[in-house]
Amino acid sequence: MLRNPIRVEAPWEPTESEAKAIIDSWLAKGITYFPNPYCEVCRGAGYVHPRKSDGEPDYAQIVMCGAPGCLKESKEKNQ
Repeated sequence: MLRNPIRVEAPWEPTESEAKAIIDSWLAKGITYFPNPYCEVCRGAGYVHPRKSDGEPDYAQIVMCGAPGCLKESKEKNQ
């Protein structure tokens, strides 16, 4: 079981029109699942670094963001 993942700092947060354009481009490529561009955990990246047993981030690994409405949930709904 994953411990609390670290939050990702994104250099920008997309506007509504930018987020729509990103999602539309993914749909045009046949990608039917994607991260929430406004996710407060992964900041739209869709992936996070899990924490090691000592509580430190494990930068050697990434996992799908499990926040509600983000990548993991989107992928599960669209498979």
